[in-house]
Amino acid sequence: MAEEKNKPIIIQVDPTTFEFQQYTEEDNILISSSRLDTAFSSSTDYIEYYAYDENQNQIYPLDPNVRAFDLKNYSVIEGDTCLYPAGDINNIGYDVGKYFSTYNFYRKTLASDININYYIRWR
Repeated sequence: MAEEKNKPIIIQVDPTTFEFQQYTEEDNILISSSRLDTAFSSSTDYIEYYAYDENQNQIYPLDPNVRAFDLKNYSVIEGDTCLYPAGDINNIGYDVGKYFSTYNFYRKTLASDININYYIRWR
């Protein structure tokens, strides 16, 4: 029973506001969706990982010199990228409480990576 009590509950929230939004079946019909035929590869892509506490304060990475953390704890199964949010939050030292995690997916282009970013400025 104790293991069941400590089992993490993972819910999807808005990545900007961290608010939970529940949709009715009628809403789901109105929301368009599309399946992208892309292949995620660690040689051409990377995932930035951030963690926040219950009050939406960033707790990972905490070092102000580190802009983002390059996540390595994922699997690619039949072309789908599988994330492990409970394991990720445990790996950074948290196991009790409510936390928010965000994952940003990027493709390396023009020799960019997690430390070298390029921005397009329009005039």
